[in-house]
Amino acid sequence: MVLQNVFPWFRQDRHVLEVLADLSHRNGDINLYLQAIAVGVSQLIRVRWTIITLCLDQEEKLLASNLPLEDPDRSYQLHGTLTQTVVETGRTLVVSDTERCTLYGKPPAGYRAYLGVPLRCPFDTVKGTICSFHDHPRRFTQEEVRIVELFAERAAVAIDNLQLYQAQQEFNTTLQDTVERVKSELHQTQAQLLERERLAAIGKFAAMIVHEIRNPLATIQLTFDHFHHRLSLPTDSQERLELARSELVRLEMLASEILAYARPPLNNPQDLELNQFSRQLLADLQDMGIASDRKIHFIPWPDPLWVEAEANRLKQVFINLIRNACEAIQPGDMVEWEIRPISLIFKL
Repeated sequence: MVLQNVFPWFRQDRHVLEVLADLSHRNGDINLYLQAIAVGVSQLIRVRWTIITLCLDQEEKLLASNLPLEDPDRSYQLHGTLTQTVVETGRTLVVSDTERCTLYGKPPAGYRAYLGVPLRCPFDTVKGTICSFHDHPRRFTQEEVRIVELFAERAAVAIDNLQLYQAQQEFNTTLQDTVERVKSELHQTQAQLLERERLAAIGKFAAMIVHEIRNPLATIQLTFDHFHHRLSLPTDSQERLELARSELVRLEMLASEILAYARPPLNNPQDLELNQFSRQLLADLQDMGIASDRKIHFIPWPDPLWVEAEANRLKQVFINLIRNACEAIQPGDMVEWEIRPISLIFKL
C-alpha cells in the first residue's frame, strides 16, 4: 500500500527532472526556454492552459503559453484579475473554483480553476507570474504547487538575465556612441590645433616679411617726400611722382593689413568710448598717410557712447571704412565721419 502511494510521486518527480533536463539544453533563445516551461508545467500538473507573464505598470504581457495565442504582442490590464492579486501580494494564489470564490479577481472567460505563482527576481521584486488555468473546478496539491514554484524560479532567473543582458547591451551601445562622439570631437580638436599651428606659422612668416619690406618702403617714402618738396619737376613728372607716392602708400596699407591678419586674433572685448576712440584713431590715420590729400571731418556725438568690442578689430574696421571712403573721392575732397546712435546700432 505504501509503495502504491510512493510510486506515482516517484514517476512525477522523474518527469519533473526530465523537463528540467530538457530546459538545460534550450540555451540562447529566451522565448523557446519560457515556452518549454509553460508546456512542461501544463503537462506536469495536468491543466488546460499555462502562461508566463511580465507585469509592469498595471499591465501584463504574455511571454509564453502552452496554447497558441491570437495576439502574442498584446498587453492586458491587471485590474480586477487574479494575476493582480499575485503581483501585489507577491505570494502564490490557489483558487479551486473561481465562480464560488470571487474575492481575488476574475480569470479569463471559460476557466474555473487557477494557480498563480509570482516570478521573484533578486532584491525580492516581482516581475511577472506563472499562471495555470483549468476549464473545470479542481484542487491543486502541495506537490503541484511546489512544482510550479520550482519552474517559476527558473523563469524568473531567465527573465532577469535577459533584462540584465538587454541593459548591458543598451549600456554598451550608449558607451560606444559616447566613445565615437568623443573620438570625433578629439579629432576635430586635433585638426583645429594643427590648423592653428599652421596659421600661426604662416602669420609669423608673414609678419617677418612685412617688417623686412617696411624698412625699404620707409626709405623710398622719405626719398619721394624729399623730391616732392625740393625739386621743381615738369607737370608730367610730378604726376608720375604722385602716382608712385600713391602706390607706395597703397603698399604700406597692404603691409599693415597683412600684419593685422597675421597676428593671432584676440578675444578680449573691453568697454570703449567711441568718440575718444575715434579721435585717437583719426590722429593715427593722418600719421599713416591713408587720407593723403583728403580731408576728414569728424563729427562726434555730444554724449559719451560706450560699446563692448575688441579694440584692434574695431580699429581695423574703421581703417577699412576710411580707406574705402578716401579711395572713392578725388584729392582735395572731404570725408565726413559722424558717430550717432540709431536705436541700439551705431552709425559710423
